[in-house]
Amino acid sequence: MTAENLAKRLRSVYHIPEDLTDLQARLIMGLRYELDLPAWANAETYTLTEDVSADQLAILKELSVPGMDVTTTTVREYNTTYAAHLLGYVRAMDAEQYEYYKDLGYAMDAKVGQEGMEQGFEEYLHGTDGVKVVTMASDGTILDEYWETEPKSGANVVTTIDIGMQEAAEKSLATRIQAYAAEQTANDKADGYDANAGAVVVMDPRNGEVLAAANYPTYDPNEYFTRYDELLAESPTPLRNRALLDANPPGSTFKPITAVAAMRSGVSDGYTVDGQGWYTFEDGTSLGCWVVTEGYVHGVLDMRGALAKSCNIYFYTVGMMTPIDTLVQTAHSFGIGEDSGAEMYTNPGRMASPETKEEVYGEGTPFYYADRATASIGQSVTAVTPLQLCRYYCALANGGTLYNATFLRRAVSSDFQTLVKANDYIPAGTNLLTEDEYQVIYEGLRLCVTDGTGKGLKDYPVEVCAKTGTASHGTGGSDHGVFCCWAPAQNPEIVVAVYIEHGAHGSSFAGVAQDMFDYYFNSQYPTQEIEIENRMTED
Repeated sequence: MTAENLAKRLRSVYHIPEDLTDLQARLIMGLRYELDLPAWANAETYTLTEDVSADQLAILKELSVPGMDVTTTTVREYNTTYAAHLLGYVRAMDAEQYEYYKDLGYAMDAKVGQEGMEQGFEEYLHGTDGVKVVTMASDGTILDEYWETEPKSGANVVTTIDIGMQEAAEKSLATRIQAYAAEQTANDKADGYDANAGAVVVMDPRNGEVLAAANYPTYDPNEYFTRYDELLAESPTPLRNRALLDANPPGSTFKPITAVAAMRSGVSDGYTVDGQGWYTFEDGTSLGCWVVTEGYVHGVLDMRGALAKSCNIYFYTVGMMTPIDTLVQTAHSFGIGEDSGAEMYTNPGRMASPETKEEVYGEGTPFYYADRATASIGQSVTAVTPLQLCRYYCALANGGTLYNATFLRRAVSSDFQTLVKANDYIPAGTNLLTEDEYQVIYEGLRLCVTDGTGKGLKDYPVEVCAKTGTASHGTGGSDHGVFCCWAPAQNPEIVVAVYIEHGAHGSSFAGVAQDMFDYYFNSQYPTQEIEIENRMTED
């Protein structure tokens, strides 16, 4: 039968009025065919429409269509407009996901977590399907139904995120990036006028808990599906999870690693370098220090002073005195280029080395003297996420214990009566710093705040250790700005990493870190738990 004859036949079978167009008739045919199919084959129930209003539901029921049933299902309800990138979303599996989940007993039409916490905590959140036996007449009328196996609800997950701090972080990023870009534009487009995106991550250095991981720009998680195309088209897109996925050069915030690697290679912390603005290699080529453009030089500095003033010449010098393998090994021990250990996917980034450069640019690509020198100041092909930066600074702050970044505090049964999983906070690495190494890093980063590039927090009522960074990226526009810090300086409780794309100078965004400190130290309940922030509800 030809398509034309089939269409004519179906018009007759389904009594479709002749005054309807061919397109209208084709749509009706398709719908009626799908409704009829379950009566003739072992096919899935066809869903005609979802999220119907009360008026629409009344109209459909009045039709009394044989075999039509109205059922309730579940949707994710977000009781917050924040943390969109952390929460993720729920939808039906694709074919590739089903290949994995079918071995776990999931039905083919099951909905699973996609991205973020929804995906990371799927094993706790997903319940167990039940089996309902339904007796139905030939016309579709339900005669009897009962549960042969009762369905079981999934567990509740209590996360580490402090929703108040998350809100403060998202607002701080938006306010300060917009204000800074506007100010620089008014100042005849000074460096940083094009600052337009960034992230801030806040962690507890005592156990690796992520207290906040904010992005700018962002979006309301309730609008993910309704505004997806619009959000995707915006530039920069709010859909990008910069805090966990975007790996960029760390800039000078990497220098504490170089200091540790240099000390392990025999460089004394008292070793001095006369930073006169340029470092010259054996072949006559040279690299400059960032202060050259400011019209001055650093002069003679030891390791503590070089950390405080962020002297590139000092770290070029000691970096070239340090075997590249020692630098790479030290960086990996602090989580650079390694998995963060978080429950959800995070970008592992990479640490500059001859092998890594070949991976980026192709086999046979040489690793020059300049690569080795710039790797010492967080450049070359080194790339880290804000989460990795924060995790690394947690290990500096606590004296050498690298915790896995974690978003899980505990999981409990649906009735909150049974503990399903408690986080054991097992470190990924210990004893990363000797007491002498820690003291040098501590004093250098404390000096950074009192008399260095991080003086924006000099007068903060709680003592702070910090390191600023300016990261070159080669993609046009202003450099990126980086700021990492912890407080209190001794016995730290909170670590903050701020990364601003095209922010030019990390010191310009110390205010974002200060906003995080203000929330933490001024909040009556800085670790207040919100047991149920989002739930699956019947609809």
